[in-house]
Amino acid sequence: MRRSVLMDAVAVVVGIAVTVGVSGASPAGAGQPRWVITDLGALPGLNDSVAFGVNQHGQVVGTSANSDGTRSRAFLWQNGKMTDLGTLPGRTSSMASAINNRGQVIGESCSDCGNSRLRAFLWQNGKMIDLGILPGCKTSEVEGINDRGEIVGNSSTKQGDPRAFVWWKGKMTALQTLGGRFSEAVAINARGQIIGRSETKSGDKRDVLWENGTITTIGRYAIADAINDQGQVVGYSSTRGDESHAFLWQNGKMTDLGTLPGGDDSRALSLNESGQIVGYSSGTSGGQLAVLWQKGRIIDLGAAPRGWFSMALAINERGQIAGWSTLDDRFGPWRSFIWQNGKMTDLGSLGGNLADARAINDHDQIVGASRTKGGATHAVLWTLRSG
Repeated sequence: MRRSVLMDAVAVVVGIAVTVGVSGASPAGAGQPRWVITDLGALPGLNDSVAFGVNQHGQVVGTSANSDGTRSRAFLWQNGKMTDLGTLPGRTSSMASAINNRGQVIGESCSDCGNSRLRAFLWQNGKMIDLGILPGCKTSEVEGINDRGEIVGNSSTKQGDPRAFVWWKGKMTALQTLGGRFSEAVAINARGQIIGRSETKSGDKRDVLWENGTITTIGRYAIADAINDQGQVVGYSSTRGDESHAFLWQNGKMTDLGTLPGGDDSRALSLNESGQIVGYSSGTSGGQLAVLWQKGRIIDLGAAPRGWFSMALAINERGQIAGWSTLDDRFGPWRSFIWQNGKMTDLGSLGGNLADARAINDHDQIVGASRTKGGATHAVLWTLRSG
């Protein structure tokens, strides 16, 4: 989880859970499916919220905060109710970033979330567990959890250098490096394969794969973003000059995924078990557009009407893609979309001009955040329902 992204996304206002129809969704005919948006509200005494994860059972996790971001609480939303997950002892704030299909939640707890008291936690069976820190370190953060309950993250030294770790069954273990003092975990799959980066003895940084006690270099100029259960890794890699291209790495081989015609930059952000990959690419229009890579070709997903900047963030096993698009220029308002069957559909908002989809499951459920008419930010759940 990136704290700056989280705090930027949390803004101002009290909300109650309501369900509203979506403007821009399919017309509501008799029995015709349409996307609706549910305002998940905020925890008592707090104003704003952001949803970061949803599992296959529809359980949603995220963070609720006050208007200035100085106090926050991790939440679990299920069966129409938002529950405060609390904090670790001696700390006043918490933030949740992911949930697995067993209902295990990960995040961090702190007092001043920029100081040395930041600690990673696992919440399960109504209890928050302190994951601790590595020897010689002062903080810890989490990056991912699989359905076995294996957790990866980073524990920072007093000098601020991150050290990657895996936590399982009550034990935190440091991941080996390429000889340097720096290492950083990014994600873990169901097989326990971990991607991240490490420093060499000479001080160079390389993206790596950790598996069964070994470390393998992915690429010298690569930045890995995601890994699926097949061991396929995607991200982006520098090519020449300031250009970078999305890549797929598998079985020790890196494949350049290329760009849209006329483009010079692209990045892969997520993939499913079928090997469908999503992200964004520049093109001849001068903008940045959401794309899908599949079967060796790149597909332009487009943007909202008048928009020229879009990004695909997540894809499920059914090939449904969630992301966002600006409504006019790069810095204008943006809205979330679902792309399926060759069509991009606006998911709508809570009345404000910003909506941000973060995650999607395989059961027509998407989570993220939306600006309200009053300018606040609330966690939301988009669901496909019969009209």
